[in-house]
Amino acid sequence: MTAPLSCHRQTLSLCVLLGLCALAAACDDAGGSVSEQDTRDVSAEIDTQAADLTPDVTNDLTHLPADATDTQADTPSELPADVPTELPADVNDLADDGPTCPSALCATTCCNTGERCVSDRCLRSMGACTGDEDCQTDSFCDVDSQCTPFGAVSGVLSNPLCTRVSESAGFRPTVQCEWVAPPAGDPRPNHTSVNSTPVVVDFQIGHNFATNPRPSIVFTTTSSFSYTNNGILRVIDGRTCDHQYTIDVEVASASTPAVADLNGDGRPEIISWTATGNPIAFTYDPATDAWSELWQPTFGSPQIAAPSVHDIDHDNVPEVIYGGLVVSHDGVILNPSFPIRGIGTYMLPLPVLDLDGDGITELIEPLGVRQWNASLGTAGDWELEAGWVGTETAMGFVAAADFGDFVGAAGDGPQHGEVASIINGNATVRTCLGETVFGPIAIVGGPNGGNPVIADFDGDGLVEFGAGGPGSYTTFDPDCQAVPRAGGLCASARLDGILWTTSVRDFSIGINGTSIFDFDGDGRTEVVYADECFLRVFDGVDGTAVFSAERSSATWLEMPIVADVDADFNAEIVVGNYPYASACGAVDPIHPGIPCLDAASCVSGVCDAGFCRCSGASDCPSSYSCVAPLAGTAGTGDVCRAAYQGSLLNGIRVYQDAADGWVSSRMIWNQYAYFVTNVTDTGQIPGASAVLPNWLVPGMNHFRQNVQGNAVPDAAPDLTSRDVRYDCIDQASATLFATVCNRGTEPVGTGTRTGFYRQDVGGQLGSPLCIAEPSEVINPGECVEVSCTWSGSVEGEHLIVVVPDVDKTISECVNDNNGTVLPQMLCAFN
Repeated sequence: MTAPLSCHRQTLSLCVLLGLCALAAACDDAGGSVSEQDTRDVSAEIDTQAADLTPDVTNDLTHLPADATDTQADTPSELPADVPTELPADVNDLADDGPTCPSALCATTCCNTGERCVSDRCLRSMGACTGDEDCQTDSFCDVDSQCTPFGAVSGVLSNPLCTRVSESAGFRPTVQCEWVAPPAGDPRPNHTSVNSTPVVVDFQIGHNFATNPRPSIVFTTTSSFSYTNNGILRVIDGRTCDHQYTIDVEVASASTPAVADLNGDGRPEIISWTATGNPIAFTYDPATDAWSELWQPTFGSPQIAAPSVHDIDHDNVPEVIYGGLVVSHDGVILNPSFPIRGIGTYMLPLPVLDLDGDGITELIEPLGVRQWNASLGTAGDWELEAGWVGTETAMGFVAAADFGDFVGAAGDGPQHGEVASIINGNATVRTCLGETVFGPIAIVGGPNGGNPVIADFDGDGLVEFGAGGPGSYTTFDPDCQAVPRAGGLCASARLDGILWTTSVRDFSIGINGTSIFDFDGDGRTEVVYADECFLRVFDGVDGTAVFSAERSSATWLEMPIVADVDADFNAEIVVGNYPYASACGAVDPIHPGIPCLDAASCVSGVCDAGFCRCSGASDCPSSYSCVAPLAGTAGTGDVCRAAYQGSLLNGIRVYQDAADGWVSSRMIWNQYAYFVTNVTDTGQIPGASAVLPNWLVPGMNHFRQNVQGNAVPDAAPDLTSRDVRYDCIDQASATLFATVCNRGTEPVGTGTRTGFYRQDVGGQLGSPLCIAEPSEVINPGECVEVSCTWSGSVEGEHLIVVVPDVDKTISECVNDNNGTVLPQMLCAFN
């Protein structure tokens, strides 16, 4: 967890807060009093030299008003005028005169006392350092162990070595926000239960994704217990879970919506399936700030759908696929006679991609791999891939990735993918022409089984796959056989094709879904799964439940997803809840307890053998019980394990890592059969020829796993601040300004808040005078000015402390270099 400055702690003096005990005690009031109309531009550089307690009036305008007589440009001529890291005047003003040089010339200039030569320029000395954490006011520790302003050295605008420290042993999600009911006046106040998968996208309503992203979560809600009951669509803010829109049109409540730009206007549409059995799409109307029907062709099949959106005919225009039924972007059903692939009333969420590398998009379904043929029927239809040898006749769930080379098998070839299937409780891997190359292997604990996920769970460089069933979650590994794949490893040393299996509860139907994510960026994927009783994250190597939290559901086809839903450049988990009473037991039977890195991370203050220890309920977070650990757990003492309290939960919950330690993720999950390359960050569907299968993209040989997008997996921000100034408006208000910079490698979102504090005569900090937020994303190497209004008694002199990330929500690579002090703020009125 970041602790940018100790000045988050209000009981410490400023010297302790900033480690800058050599702060000048008095300031030169050369500018006189400030009238109501006078805006004072004050640099906030801190002189860290204990011997220099007197302001340098010659070259330091720290305490002069903005209209002082210094007419020299503050930015050296060799730096572009628009460099976002332009330095304060008192830090990088060139010294034009001074005493006889005590040392060699700095280019052609003789530096004054208290200055040093940096890149042939005289800069005000900011003090010695041993690391970046010793340097405040937007500076870094240079090769000479001196604090130097960013931008003073050509090209040094950020720290390319800034990375986050993985703390996987402390995997500790916490609820970021939740939606449990619509606001007063909603047309469907009782529709609060979620039994389908939520999706995530930024609709760019009132903002721009490039500079100020703000994703939304879209989901279906219903009011009663049955997957056949009608529901409606809702849209909420991903950052706060606040209500945004209700679409009061009845849809199938267990249908997972899709979001994609169908009409080419740059904004995604919302796609679903009506309660009366028709495809339907909604588009946003800026004139009314509401969602209206875009199209609804008549089909009349009351089923449950999870639409996918792809360009199947290579015309760079998307189509919508419902279990094989194809609807054009403008709402025309193209193949009404195609027998929909499904299980009971569930249309299968089928992948659509180029499986065999021939440049043609295929529909991947249990009975075959099919290409779109525009000459079939009246407007085209699917036809079985030539050379198909598969013999499967039952319905089930599928996913696709590259499982390796299977020499001699029909359809095997370079860059070809394989199909992982879960059909009637059996797991198999087949080639693109249907030949079985792994399995069938039964899911432990019962029949059925849900949608498979594919990833490298054990870090051996080859993929495995997993799925949940009625009584277990099981991962399958082709290397866990007598003859493994070349280079493959079986971490469990089993020989039955199973890497690991663990017990779950999904006895209502046993076909619940799963998503996956590499939360700590170590190359090994974790499994995110929710059954009737608990949301869990399993370690991909051995199936240990590294996280568990209470939830409730009848487990239809839904799954939790992972995306950056609040634009903070870190991943979150989104899960729906449905008030279903199940015999869950008092505590999670497979949860070992809340992990810890040290005593400070435990409510009880006791960490032993990697787990928080407890002596009673007060030592555990809410929804956790202090009970005996699992048999064989190291250490001594009881632990906090996830408790099932019989709460019939409903709505949507968003979980974040309490220490902000999860890596970044894309801000989109647009459909149930999501596989990253199928959609852009803003919901556009690439033309078929532009869509690469995941396995042809380095590091993306997986299915239903989100990724870091353009971000570096272990990137981290580094916030700094400078250029503090103020505007005395009247005796009861003033506007405070500061420049906040990001010197790291990961962007910082607009929700990151900067606090302005006042130090009192006793050296203490109280509550923030005001809080400012940036209006746009702060990318690495960039700076933005933030401001807020201080409402209170502003007359007189004040010492102002500026602290970016006042809420301590960001994990930075350097924690102690955020702050800046304005030694004198003076508001005087006639």
